Amino acid sequence: SGKSFVSLNLAATIAAACLDPSQTFLGRPVLAGSVVYAAAEGTAGLPQRLRAWKAAHGFAGRSIPLYFITERLNLFAPGDDVHVI
Repeated sequence: SGKSFVSLNLAATIAAACLDPSQTFLGRPVLAGSVVYAAAEGTAGLPQRLRAWKAAHGFAGRSIPLYFITERLNLFAPGDDVHVI
């Protein structure tokens, strides 16, 4: 319960640290970086959740390097594997 909220919070915090290096997750510093978030469920609510996170953390109206994969992925199927560098 709540796993997707925690994972989105962590992903957004890491991405937001690119703009503001003082970002912390649960009181701990994070390394800044672009994030690719593979959303397995609840994809319809992702834009609203991200907007709410940005509003709550002072990033409303700002772009952070957080990208979503919302298609179903089967990493065992040929051609469905994803290469992220």
